[in-house]
Amino acid sequence: PRPAKDKSSKGKKSPRRSDDEKTPEQSPKSKKPRVLSLFGGPISQSDDVGDDADDEAPPKTLAQGMDMRMSSLTLDQQQEEDNGEGPSRPSFNLAATLGLSDNDSPRGSPAPSAVSMEDEVPAEDPVVSYGLRKNIDRQVVPVTWVDVDQSGNYDPEEERQKAKAAKAKKRKGKQKAVPNERHIKCIVRLPFKAIGTVENITNREENWPDNWSMIDSEDERELQEFRAFYRRRTPGVEAQVPIEDPKGEYDDLTGHPVARGCQGCRRLGQDCSMVENGGMPCSQCFEDGIECHPIAEQEQRVDLNSILYGPDRTWVPCTYCRLHKKRCSLKTKEDQPPCKYCKRNGIGCTFYDLPNLEMPKKGGKKKAVQAGIASSSAPNIAPEVSMPGSDIFDAEDLADLEREDEEELVREETPEIEMEDAEGRRGILTEIQTSFAHPIKFSTLESSSICSFCEMPSFGFTGHFEKTVHVLRWNNGLGYTELAAGHREDNDATIMCQECVMQRVQTIYCPAHGIRRIENLSLDYDEAVNQLITAEPGSMMMRHELQRWCSLCFSLAVFKCGTVQPSIMDQGDDDQALIEGCGLRLCEPCERKLREDYSGDLDEMATVCDNEPKARVDSEDGQVVIRADVGFLRKEGLLMANVGHNAGD
Repeated sequence: PRPAKDKSSKGKKSPRRSDDEKTPEQSPKSKKPRVLSLFGGPISQSDDVGDDADDEAPPKTLAQGMDMRMSSLTLDQQQEEDNGEGPSRPSFNLAATLGLSDNDSPRGSPAPSAVSMEDEVPAEDPVVSYGLRKNIDRQVVPVTWVDVDQSGNYDPEEERQKAKAAKAKKRKGKQKAVPNERHIKCIVRLPFKAIGTVENITNREENWPDNWSMIDSEDERELQEFRAFYRRRTPGVEAQVPIEDPKGEYDDLTGHPVARGCQGCRRLGQDCSMVENGGMPCSQCFEDGIECHPIAEQEQRVDLNSILYGPDRTWVPCTYCRLHKKRCSLKTKEDQPPCKYCKRNGIGCTFYDLPNLEMPKKGGKKKAVQAGIASSSAPNIAPEVSMPGSDIFDAEDLADLEREDEEELVREETPEIEMEDAEGRRGILTEIQTSFAHPIKFSTLESSSICSFCEMPSFGFTGHFEKTVHVLRWNNGLGYTELAAGHREDNDATIMCQECVMQRVQTIYCPAHGIRRIENLSLDYDEAVNQLITAEPGSMMMRHELQRWCSLCFSLAVFKCGTVQPSIMDQGDDDQALIEGCGLRLCEPCERKLREDYSGDLDEMATVCDNEPKARVDSEDGQVVIRADVGFLRKEGLLMANVGHNAGD
């Protein structure tokens, strides 16, 4: 049953209502309220909706003394909630609040009626007096969906779900990373209290293995994988094939200089000539007569040096000499650069074409104006030679400048300077190669108790070892005075006794060296060396051991002189004693050289051997073959000069 109408509440009727009084049952069905659609068009409610609204009980009052002049918008919201269209929110029923019935207008009562929460409220009036315009969002655009694949299963929520999944995945990536799997590493801790202890023990010398690397093995493996990955992905770049080492020392010879050589020299560990000049075959394979195989395939290259500096070059003199009008030492195209001037001044010796340079004319502005006036009035007559400075040099002088020198200028030798030593001996300052301490004292008239050659058996072979000494060469030719870097700084002057002097004089004055082979000869080199060293100095045993060695070199003697001749030591006696041989001893190479190259002339051979290098302190084994005292066998040597001088006195 409908609630009773409150007759006490009277109000002004709406213009839309008719004048005739109608029953409450007919009023809701005769006229229904018009509700505006969201899209602007009117929508009429069905009868069922209206009946349901009438059957529902009105809500209870929420407050008292509400204003009567409320909008009818609340009524529309209540109807939407009743139909299940609106959201579930607290309803605000104006009619229930004001206590109006279906037939009464909200303006029917001058004042609000106070009803309790438990009382019933009359039904809504279906006819509204007027309505307010709704606030519609004009930017809302209606949308729809089209199922493109015609499957009929399109779900617009699927895209939103994908977007949500992507956002969730992004948030998950920002979380703390899961720690990687741990690898067991063998870490060794050494019980050193301070690093200074380690440095003292190792003396700061690093002793790492050959294959040791500062990068961790795991990191190095990752780097290799990283490089291999990007190398495979690099467009147009192929992986480089490693060059195999024929010797097996390296895994890859890429970038190594020996990769330019051949395989044969690499296996034997020799220096290949292909590394320097790149020419095939290399010198080693060419000498051995074998085929030369390069380690890496060679590419055809152009030798720029042969083009620029070879015999087919454009110019004979170099660029610098032609540019500065100098005489170049290169006279023909076969002469190899650099020239002497470029080499002395550290300039690159090139053979380029000279640029065409326009030299500015001499004279100021006034002269230039006068020259212009003169040229306009009279014809310009060029000088005989159109070159800068032609008014200073004539044609003959200029032609002489272009003419090449017939012979190269040679620096004059420094004039010899005569000096005097502390003993009053005058001479010329010079330098010599010697193994003895000068001046040498030769005992010719009386025997000396001190002899450098007798005190040390090997002194005749090496002396004090050869070195370059600055000396004062005496004008009489009897000796030298050491000035600097000589043997006298550490040793006494060299002395030769009378017996050693006369033994060499006997060899020099031998009438004819009758060479014959020594019988019952023992060629044990080590045994001969030991016996010579262990012999007592100055004894007959030492002189016997010295006779076993060659008079010119470090070899054992095989031949000796057998010519019978008078002894020089016994010339004062009436009956001169004859001796067999002059004491000359020769090995097989020296005997062959004396016989074939020098025709038996010992003086010429001794002169040549004296100019060859002797034993030095830094000499290697097997290089020295000439004795230090070979110069004493010369007829024009220092020994014979002193012997002749003493004999004349």
